[in-house]
Amino acid sequence: MRIGDLIERCEDEAVAAETATSLGDIGLLTDVAAAAAASNVTVGEFAAMSVEHFVTHANHRDWANMFGRVTRAPDPGAAFLHHILSDAVMNVPATAAPRSF
Repeated sequence: MRIGDLIERCEDEAVAAETATSLGDIGLLTDVAAAAAASNVTVGEFAAMSVEHFVTHANHRDWANMFGRVTRAPDPGAAFLHHILSDAVMNVPATAAPRSF
């Protein structure tokens, strides 16, 4: 999946939840579920908000780091979402207690 397609699709929280689940990273999904619960939103809402936040607030260095990680990935869209969600779970209230990487 292309990154632009993923950004567009993640506007729909049901698609965002499905895409996050399809990443196959159980640990990350557990962290996302905890972060979503701590934020009082669904997994889909959390994923959609995380993508939106990155797209609207990331600076050029954030984009460069992200592209450096995803350009070698077989599925850049999935790598992009994984990158965003991994960062997002680290920035939730302490009550969510995401695992450390």
